[in-house]
Amino acid sequence: MAFQQTVRRIQLGRVLRRIREERKLLPEDVAKALLTWSVCKISRAVRMARQSVLTRPKPPEVWAVIHEAALKVKSGGADVMRAQMERLIQLTRLPNVNIQIMPSDCALNPGMNGAVTILGFSYRPALDIALVAAPQTELWVEDRESVGEFHAAFQKITAEALPLDKSLAFITEQRDGIK
Repeated sequence: MAFQQTVRRIQLGRVLRRIREERKLLPEDVAKALLTWSVCKISRAVRMARQSVLTRPKPPEVWAVIHEAALKVKSGGADVMRAQMERLIQLTRLPNVNIQIMPSDCALNPGMNGAVTILGFSYRPALDIALVAAPQTELWVEDRESVGEFHAAFQKITAEALPLDKSLAFITEQRDGIK
């Protein structure tokens, strides 16, 4: 079953035109440090495969919101964390990638309910789906009305997060502060 889900995700990536995501964009070494239990090995491989589409011709649009606390967790040591910050900085240079940071002092917002990925298809928005992730499971939401609610929630999340330029400055500051 997990293999079929992996294949489904990769196939979705081939036709994907827009990804909105509220989760980390992980370089390989950080993914290894964070996703160590066996059930997550497939998830790590999918994340790496998913990132490869960011630099292909006609890449998908990615809009990620990452909570400030996620960038401060010491996972994998200084070298891994520095690589994580550098990877995020590199990604922000891509014209199809937007990364915002949600500050710790933000107001209550729908992003506090957990990670959600909205897969949008520009040629047919009615096919948009949402992926609600939890540590050992996931829920694919395909109902149009429910997916619309996730779109509305994402708008509230991005409005509460730091603007793009301040988010990049925050990531750079975090990278430069790693000892």
